[in-house]
Amino acid sequence: MSVFPADHRLSPSTALAAFAAALIVSVSFGAVPVTAQQETAPQQPGSPVRLAPPVSLVPGQRPSAPAPNVPSSEAIEGLTVKQPGNQPSIPSKKGIEIDSLSDVDPNSIGAIDAGRGGLGTDLWRGSDGATIAGLLRTAPEGVSSTALRDLLRRTLLSVADAPRSAAGGSSPSSSALAQLLPPGSLKTGLTPAGSNGGSDAGFLSLRAEALAELGETQALKDLLAVVPRGDVNESMSRVQVETLMRLQEDVSACAIVRDAVVSYPAEPFWPKALMYCQILDDDLKRAILGLDLLREGGGDDTTFFMLVEGAEAAIAGPVNDVTAADPSTLHMSLARATNQRIVPEDITSVQPAVLAAMAASSAYELPDRAAAAEQAVRFGGLPASSLGEIYNAFTFGADELFAPIEAASVIDGARARALLYQAAVKQELPAARAEILSEAFALMRKDGLAPVGNKLLLPLLADIEPNRALVWFAETAGRALYLAGRTEQADAWAAQADRLAPVDDQARGAALGLWPYRRLSGAVTTGPAQAGGSRGADLSSLEASKRGATRIAAAQPGAAGLSPAAQDSVAGVSFSDWIAQRAGYLRDLGASGESDVAESSGLSARQVILLRALLGALGESDTPSWSEIALFDAARSDIDGTQTQTPAVGDPLLLLALEEASRANRKGETILLAAMSAGDPSLAQGDLLAIVTAIESLRRLGLSREARALAMEAAQASGL
Repeated sequence: MSVFPADHRLSPSTALAAFAAALIVSVSFGAVPVTAQQETAPQQPGSPVRLAPPVSLVPGQRPSAPAPNVPSSEAIEGLTVKQPGNQPSIPSKKGIEIDSLSDVDPNSIGAIDAGRGGLGTDLWRGSDGATIAGLLRTAPEGVSSTALRDLLRRTLLSVADAPRSAAGGSSPSSSALAQLLPPGSLKTGLTPAGSNGGSDAGFLSLRAEALAELGETQALKDLLAVVPRGDVNESMSRVQVETLMRLQEDVSACAIVRDAVVSYPAEPFWPKALMYCQILDDDLKRAILGLDLLREGGGDDTTFFMLVEGAEAAIAGPVNDVTAADPSTLHMSLARATNQRIVPEDITSVQPAVLAAMAASSAYELPDRAAAAEQAVRFGGLPASSLGEIYNAFTFGADELFAPIEAASVIDGARARALLYQAAVKQELPAARAEILSEAFALMRKDGLAPVGNKLLLPLLADIEPNRALVWFAETAGRALYLAGRTEQADAWAAQADRLAPVDDQARGAALGLWPYRRLSGAVTTGPAQAGGSRGADLSSLEASKRGATRIAAAQPGAAGLSPAAQDSVAGVSFSDWIAQRAGYLRDLGASGESDVAESSGLSARQVILLRALLGALGESDTPSWSEIALFDAARSDIDGTQTQTPAVGDPLLLLALEEASRANRKGETILLAAMSAGDPSLAQGDLLAIVTAIESLRRLGLSREARALAMEAAQASGL
């Protein structure tokens, strides 16, 4: 029941202020929380907080101890960071202190410098501060592209001079971007109004928030570990608390919350976080009182209200399910503490960090945990090894493990994938393991989880060496290794297939299948055709079909169109020769009687165009004209009478901004725009213009390795 009359509702700010006033009394005079009794003895006032190696990096300053490597999403231990001023002192678990940097711009601080994976102190040079702030606030929550996500992580962790607002106006791209981003998001500067808490570290806060949205807990820990004591503002405090909640370090989280709720009474997160801490301390009645105050203030967090209201019954009874459209870390933590379970309306739209929490929670059935873990791995919120642990928790009969491929064929979903994974782990014979892995990779691709399969199954390839008896496995193994950046190992499989291609059909098929990845990775390159030289079977011209429609030119599937060097080998052939060799290979197998260049080679016309576009963006030969790309769908419709899906076209303003930023060598801005334009869903939908623009922009900045990695991801997403 509300403590306020229904006809005298308080404004949100008044209600929160009243709540804060009540909390001052409860925090000052309340009993010591139950959770606090589990802590070690607190530090003496003013003593340093011991957290992580003393790596306080600023532009132009070398670290006093080794900085962390560019972090990946791996399981980590607890995080404790001391708050400035009136913030609580958090008991320490680590024995290394953070240095105080009083005269350094906190916005320029980072966890990695140029020698350790950072992108240089000039990362933001030339960019308008308000534009970058708007891009950071609008950056995607989940990025499935490993190449783009790694670039984003390095960008957000890098030691670099902070961007400055342009004097007398904004950068040329700002006016265009202002139309793309939420109203006002490019007009608030680097420090969000009302959230600074006395610190000028607004840009640092935005970087921390972006890492949190990406689900990069390890990277976030590394960044927070070098934040000076006096520069932890309200936004940074919230990021710290949510990170601690994800790590289930509730004692440290609640220590921050109990002071922050008084220091930042206008922010609704803190009263809700305090209610969570009160429930942890078996003070449900006080949490209910706070809920009434929030409701009177017009709070609209329905999921939170439902969780608090259902807490008493759920704690004493069966698990209570609460449906949520956009569950947060606080929601997941509260559900965990009260024997409740969040049921997302759409698991594919859940934040990576929340997916990781679902995967780790025993409240969910094993198939649901596996589904959450698969999505978390896909978006970088969970290491693949954690998915392997969940797969290993499934139970199977001896007969299923004895014949896993046959058994998996009649099982659906995560259980089938788990069976093949377990069987591959248990199998010690290389040939038998290769057979299981081949099926596992194929099933992952079929289920739309190819990138997840690459990460999960890659370690199981380590003990399998290329040899003639396993040449049939070369394409599967080589593709996974190329995508993982293990070019040397992948080349060994590709070379084995190429050597045997003239005398072995399986080797020939594998060599042809790996050709795109050898070219896209840079392992094999082919320069532009010489003037007057052979270009093999010409695929660049367009001609009228019998129906009078524009179509891709036909090519005969035999070897007549091959250049001399391509007669007996696959390595190093041109794009056109590769297409002709594929067509000849399928003709010899009796698998194709088509005359169309795409169909006769076993490729869709979209795959042909995409691959040519990717090679062109990387500076390789046989690039397509943009006319071919623009007219592709119309041509296909006229050829076979079916309407194919219209190609996704990136937002022209975003793509113009991306190209402009790269040409002006604005590195950080280019990377943010590339992730926004060529990430999800552009990569999955094969948005040619967005992907090509991103690849060309990254190459322009000297990020060729990352550009090639993105190109290979696009190729895999297309089904190549």
